Amino acid sequence: MKTLEKEKVIIVGTDYNGILNMEEYMEELEALVEADHGIVVGEMIQNNHEPNAKYFIGSGKVKELKEYVAHLEVDVVVIGHELSGIQLRNLEKELDCQVIDRTHLILDIFALRARTKEAQLQVRLAQLEYGKSRLVGSYSLSRTGGGIGTRGPGEQKLEIDRRHISREIKGIKDRLKESKKQEENRRKIRQKRELDIVSLIGYTNAGKSTLMNALLPEGSEESKKVFVKDMLFATLDSTLRKIVLKHGKEILLADTVGFVSHLPTLLVESFHSTLEEIKYAQCLLHVLDGKNEALELQYETTIKVLKDIEAIHIPRITIINKMDGLDKKDLDLPMIEGPKVFVSAKTKEGLEDLKEAIFEVLEEPWITGKLHFTYQEQDLLSEWLDNYPELTVEYRAEGVTLFGKFPPRVKIKYGNRWEEAHV
Repeated sequence: MKTLEKEKVIIVGTDYNGILNMEEYMEELEALVEADHGIVVGEMIQNNHEPNAKYFIGSGKVKELKEYVAHLEVDVVVIGHELSGIQLRNLEKELDCQVIDRTHLILDIFALRARTKEAQLQVRLAQLEYGKSRLVGSYSLSRTGGGIGTRGPGEQKLEIDRRHISREIKGIKDRLKESKKQEENRRKIRQKRELDIVSLIGYTNAGKSTLMNALLPEGSEESKKVFVKDMLFATLDSTLRKIVLKHGKEILLADTVGFVSHLPTLLVESFHSTLEEIKYAQCLLHVLDGKNEALELQYETTIKVLKDIEAIHIPRITIINKMDGLDKKDLDLPMIEGPKVFVSAKTKEGLEDLKEAIFEVLEEPWITGKLHFTYQEQDLLSEWLDNYPELTVEYRAEGVTLFGKFPPRVKIKYGNRWEEAHV
């Protein structure tokens, strides 16, 4: 396949509230551009100003930016905030180049990454909702080709009326509702199997997928690796894999879409069903990039999303990843609440500590009792002894009895074999 030449981009950031760390914000904006196959050739910052109704940025900055664009022969200007359709149109007319805002940029990346049908529908829905309010002649939505900002609804969508777009939006929502029903059925089946679901959450590119792959058992069907690449939003779709903890306890580990600061509301709404999966987890693994200087921003961004989707109450383990070459003494993490585990998914350092931490969160206080087996059930008996070697074995005429402490679910799963006992 022919590789497209990377488009030259200028990024523009503003902090009219005076609350952003502009260095971190601009670094993230540049990373977003690179994730969309662009190359940043310049940047501009405007601090402490009220948004201009016509251009968003000040008219003086527009003139300065116009000279910048012409001098560097820039293809695209990316504004680090969400703009109205009129502001986009005015800027494009003045600068004589394509202008997109941060929301459009993220939508573009999501369109590039979506693999499953559901993810593609969710992205399409967000793009249509975004474009519907911007049918004012901005060609940032109508450009064709393969560059930045061109993976939107397309030129033909600017030539149809809002009712047509509304009908398409309704159709996509109906299809997503059907997809949600199917997922609910799959969830009920998983619940019948009595497997706990543990969700990996965190900032995009924190290493969630790499960590999942590191935890997978080798040589089994579950060892099929999930997609990993060092880029923002490499994972958009929820991926489930079975993981084995100590005592043979099995869990389902779910990889989820990564978060980013100021995630556009449209995307949160469109990916609601994907994010909703997090709410059904029995434990959350919040993955942080230990080597990222914006670690605190990453932490706070994820916590905010958890609050927004009402999942902040779920037991959570914070994982500081990418610790290879780092000393945890050098990390200042006063804001983190609850258990912390330091790992390197790359070298597999700390993974056993992580499994132990997950086990402790999921397991309720164990109960003392007896579990009975017939002599014809040697395979099942051996499995229990392999996973729980500390149990006492009693041989009787009618069969074998195991005595000791058991996971609390044994009463439900093996009710007809179970007998309460006391030490």
